[in-house]
Amino acid sequence: MKHLRHLFTALLLLCSTVAFAHDFEVDGIYYNITDAATKTVEVSYKGNSRDSYDDEYSGKVVIPKTVEYGGVAYSITQIGDWAFSSCHNLVCVEIPNSVTELGAYAFSVCDELKSIKIPNSVTSIGDFAFSGCFHIVNIEISNSVTSIGGYAFAFCEDLQSIIIPNSVTSIGQCAFYGCTSLSSIEIPNSVASIVNSAFYGCTSLSSIEIPNSVTSIERYAFSGCSGLASIVIPNSVTSIGEQAFYNCSALASIAIPNSVTNVGDEAFYGTAWYNNQPDGVVYAGRVLYKYKGTMPKKTSIVIKEGTISIGKSTFEDCSGLTSIEIPNSVTSIERYAFSGCSGLTSIEIPNSVTSIERYAFSGCSGLTSIEIPNSVTSIEYKVFYGCTGLTNVVIPNSVTSIRDAAFASCSGLASIVIPNSVTSIGWNAFEGCSGLTSIEISNSVTSIGYRTFYGCSALTAVAIPDNVIGIDFEAFYGCEKLVGITMGNGVQYVGNFAFAECKNLADIYCLAATVPSIGSNTFDNSCPENATLYVPAEAIDSYRTTAPWSSFGNIVEIGSTNVETVKGESGKMKAIYDFQGRNVDAPKKGLYIVDGKKVFIK
Repeated sequence: MKHLRHLFTALLLLCSTVAFAHDFEVDGIYYNITDAATKTVEVSYKGNSRDSYDDEYSGKVVIPKTVEYGGVAYSITQIGDWAFSSCHNLVCVEIPNSVTELGAYAFSVCDELKSIKIPNSVTSIGDFAFSGCFHIVNIEISNSVTSIGGYAFAFCEDLQSIIIPNSVTSIGQCAFYGCTSLSSIEIPNSVASIVNSAFYGCTSLSSIEIPNSVTSIERYAFSGCSGLASIVIPNSVTSIGEQAFYNCSALASIAIPNSVTNVGDEAFYGTAWYNNQPDGVVYAGRVLYKYKGTMPKKTSIVIKEGTISIGKSTFEDCSGLTSIEIPNSVTSIERYAFSGCSGLTSIEIPNSVTSIERYAFSGCSGLTSIEIPNSVTSIEYKVFYGCTGLTNVVIPNSVTSIRDAAFASCSGLASIVIPNSVTSIGWNAFEGCSGLTSIEISNSVTSIGYRTFYGCSALTAVAIPDNVIGIDFEAFYGCEKLVGITMGNGVQYVGNFAFAECKNLADIYCLAATVPSIGSNTFDNSCPENATLYVPAEAIDSYRTTAPWSSFGNIVEIGSTNVETVKGESGKMKAIYDFQGRNVDAPKKGLYIVDGKKVFIK
């Protein structure tokens, strides 16, 4: 903590070298006029600039209610920003009850100041107001104060206790940061939140009662309070932030109410309470907070009924976990929840789940199939990244977006159907799905993103629907078995390298009557001079004269082939096959094999 103190002091000194001006001086106290009309002034620093330390206030300073200058009587209503900052020989200040505001850094780093009484007129204590007053022992905060600024009492290392009156509704972040002697504090029921790092490093604090007005305990709020042995969390609290009680090593018992629905990462890490949880299962309120250790004591786990959330990294790297039962009460699976659970082969996600966050199942290499419930609307970033054993995924009609890299490196995935509800597919969504042989893209999709199917080396044919207006950079790069592409009539542009290294590409059907713009390297190393480009009759001349489309060896008009022309003499449909040799009973628009010939079905 001492190194932080020294750094803090250095930063204050650096900040305090800014030069300001004052308007006048009376009896050794300097003032700035804040409002000439109402005749009010603030107390300013002494001297001509903040780096004139020879002119610091020292000893005892008594501030009057009013001061006369130039024949005008002014009321003193503020202690200005930096007014007494770094006055190392200041031992006492009397503040009149005309003052309503203590400015930012007003008394920061006043080393010899040991006590101060804040009068009933003051309504706000500014940021860093008493920060670094290392030897201040006693502070009386009046009932008039409504807000305490950020870092207001940070590093007041000798401060032992403080009562915050009911008038206070706002306590700024890090307000009591590093108050290592603070053993007791009363928080009024006017406060709604214990903010970020409010009591960080208060190592002497042994107990605290949080009023039932508080709804959230923010990140790092009590982090490093190593002496904290007990705490009462009321039913009003719904959220506990990350590392809120981190390394509160003496905290052996804590009752977390069922009102808590959100618990941040490592919120209780390092507490005795956390370390003593039976079977390694840690519940915080209605959140399954953590399963301790990288190797579970059990290979099978049943999550208790009533749990609404499986927290961040709960089972991360639990490679020995083979099965788990999730109750219908669970509504969210947070990021990294099952990441690296390589032994998990299957999981049933109930319909109550509405949110599956990023990386939730990444690296679950043993997972072979998963059914996403129809309550989920988005498949998040890398949620199934690296699930190499995954062969089957059912995407429900509730899903509207597939985020970046959602299924990247799922090398075992053979086919996928994207439903009509999906409007966007993110970058790299299926990159490296080397086993993917077929994919059905719905007409609701409007763009094929950057590297969406990059390295899908087993993909042989793809039909891009009419609503897609763009195919981005490297979208199908390295799809070396791709022989046929159908581009819908809405395509306006095709990015650089979109079909590069597709060395077996033989047939491209582009239905757009207006020639799409493409990059000079769109078909790089894909031998377009040996492929056939099929285009609408009315646009054939435009394609033949527009580079690099003109580089195709054969540009021909799209024929009139449709479903009727693939019927036999009896009127029955002829056998239609896809490019994997699979019989297709109900073909959609695209390229197929009929009687051994490639046929485009409209």
